[in-house]
Amino acid sequence: MSWITRRSRKLEKIIDGEAEILIHNGKLRPHALEKAGLTQHELLAALRESDCAAIADAHTAILETNGRITVLTRKRE
Repeated sequence: MSWITRRSRKLEKIIDGEAEILIHNGKLRPHALEKAGLTQHELLAALRESDCAAIADAHTAILETNGRITVLTRKRE
């Protein structure tokens, strides 16, 4: 199966899915959250697990194809 997905980017997106950006530059992307089938409460829980207190404290949050949420925090000055 991996050989097939390496040969076709379009097929890879269909089989493996595509990561979804939920927060960009500290701003929630409600459409992306809805598309991913997540609630804001679930996203906030994932932020807390990454030691991020609020949406504004996150630079980026990405729903990965494996279902995990990756959080990149803003640099603190």
